[in-house]
Amino acid sequence: MATVRDVMTTEVTTVHPEMGITEVADLLADRGFGAVPVVGAGDVYEGLLRDDLMLMCGGFGLVGIPDKLIRAMRDAGVKDLTCVSNNAGID
Repeated sequence: MATVRDVMTTEVTTVHPEMGITEVADLLADRGFGAVPVVGAGDVYEGLLRDDLMLMCGGFGLVGIPDKLIRAMRDAGVKDLTCVSNNAGID
């Protein structure tokens, strides 16, 4: 039976929170990835940018609409995104 060690890679591709969403989108597309780990200072794991995410974001009035966040995730190539918000648009 194959083990995790048999299929894992030791050269892990990661992104940092300060990277532009377009740069991350290009990386995902170029390498055919559906997910990439996000690491911060000291290469500490902070999260995972992947398909099928659920974003929970709040805000009130026009300043609280998460439209830029939703567009950025879409532009990064994230698929099957669910956004939970008390103010997701004006229409």
